Formats: sequence, structure tokens, C-alpha cells
Amino acid sequence: SSRETKKAYISKYKDTEYNGFSYSVVAKNSKSKDTVISFLYMTDKELKDADLDKVADKTINEIESFLK
Repeated sequence: SSRETKKAYISKYKDTEYNGFSYSVVAKNSKSKDTVISFLYMTDKELKDADLDKVADKTINEIESFLK
């Protein structure tokens, strides 16, 4: 399934073989010119939307701090 937050587009994938979840996150607006922030978050539990939003926001902010 896919969803959108203020800062990112998020797609969720369930791994039936290993009983895990992968979340593909693409930031909407990078603070660095000509840069697209994208990452894959993998976990063994399904995250609620609020928890996933926190993970996405925190990770995007951390990545942007290295790009400044």
C-alpha cells in the first residue's frame, strides 16, 4: 500500500517469506538542490501510520543534516 505525508511518499511491502515489512520512503522536497532523498526501512513488525511518520521524518531530517 502507498500513502503520502507532508514530507514524503511512503510505500509498504510485506515479505511473506521472512515475515517482515519494508517501507520505501521518498522525500518530497529536499533542502539540497538537485538531490532526491530516498531510503528503505526494514523491520520485523508492521508500523502504525503515526510511528512510520516519526521514523520517516527523523530519518529525512538526519539525512538532510549531512547534506548541508
